[in-house]
Amino acid sequence: MDPLVRYEFEEIKAAMEFDRTVAVNVGWKAFLSSKGNLKRTRIIIAIAFFSQWSGNGLASYYLNKILSDIGITNPTTQLLLNGISSIWSLICALTASFTVERFGRRVLFISSACLMTVCFTMQTVCFARFTITGDNNAATASLPFFSSTQQRTGEFLAFSPLIVTYALEILPYNIRAKGFNIFNITISVALVFNQYVNPIALAALTWKYYVVYCVWLVCECIFLYFYLVETKNHTLEETAAIFDGEDARENIVGAAATHAGMATKGAEHQGEEEKESTEIVEIA
Repeated sequence: MDPLVRYEFEEIKAAMEFDRTVAVNVGWKAFLSSKGNLKRTRIIIAIAFFSQWSGNGLASYYLNKILSDIGITNPTTQLLLNGISSIWSLICALTASFTVERFGRRVLFISSACLMTVCFTMQTVCFARFTITGDNNAATASLPFFSSTQQRTGEFLAFSPLIVTYALEILPYNIRAKGFNIFNITISVALVFNQYVNPIALAALTWKYYVVYCVWLVCECIFLYFYLVETKNHTLEETAAIFDGEDARENIVGAAATHAGMATKGAEHQGEEEKESTEIVEIA
């Protein structure tokens, strides 16, 4: 077996053994048992909320109302805009999926949040000007920002193609299933908010409600910049070690190297024995 393949195999085994021996409690308390797990929990809950609370909930459920509020009331035009936006969303998601290994997770997540912040802010300004002054040019100007922000370029650059993959990458074996449950529950809570709170707030505040999301998007950018961990070019074992500290990394790498060395020596020894047996047979 190739030495690199043997090393990777032993590294996986060492990581699993490390999880079994170090993580004493693998129940729900495990998420509070160490600083590494607390960091993981904080990140997966945050990106779950961010994926639904970045202004995309307004477009997902209330597209017709938003377009009507800026003077676009023709059903055919609304349907056309929705179709174009959906096609553009697919293009953005596929592009992000193919480029994630080149740019990394942090770059895409932070770029996505910053783009959504800028576009949503500009959309809010245009929407406010149209509502206050009735300027149709402001309504028309809001359309490009609308297409770039809500479930379009910004969201589909990172949050749609990466949130599930990233959540699973940072969760170690022993808490991965429970951690993914927390992730899904958080998304469900966010969806309940979108379903029942957004329409009430939007009807009461109109364009002023957009300001809430502008502030929230700024908070997203700050959080992602300071707390999101890059997992590009890291194995799952190396990613786990980033959260659990250098001791965990050294334990995993050291154990993998030891086991790989022992396995290599064993294979060499076995090969020598087979060679000797072959020679004896030939002599006989």
